[in-house]
Amino acid sequence: MSFGGDLRTLRQEAVVSRADLARRAGVPVSALRHWENGRGLPGVPAFLRLAEALGVPAERLAEGVDDPADDESEPAQDAHGQGAVTTPGQATNRLLSASTPTTPADSDRTAPE
Repeated sequence: MSFGGDLRTLRQEAVVSRADLARRAGVPVSALRHWENGRGLPGVPAFLRLAEALGVPAERLAEGVDDPADDESEPAQDAHGQGAVTTPGQATNRLLSASTPTTPADSDRTAPE
C-alpha cells in the first residue's frame, strides 16, 4: 500500500476525521488530503506530528513510504550511452564538449607566459 493509502487507513481506523487529524497534527486539511491521495509526502516534522496524532510509532507510519534505495534499476542513459545528466553544470559541460570541435592545432597551443 502507498503512504497515502496507509495514512488514510490509519486515520479511518482511529475514527478521526480528516479535519480533526489536520488540526491535531498542525497541518492544513488540503495538505492532508493531498498526502492521502498520493500527491507528495509531508516533511519530517509534519510526519512525526501525524504519527503522534494517530497514536502510532513513526516507523509504523513510514511502512507505506517507498525507499528509493530499493530501486534496483540502472541509471538512465542518454542517446550516446552516457549516464544521465544530474546537474546544470554537467549538462553545460556535455553540451560544450559535444559542440566544440577539437583539432590537433588546438592541443599544440600553449597559454602566453
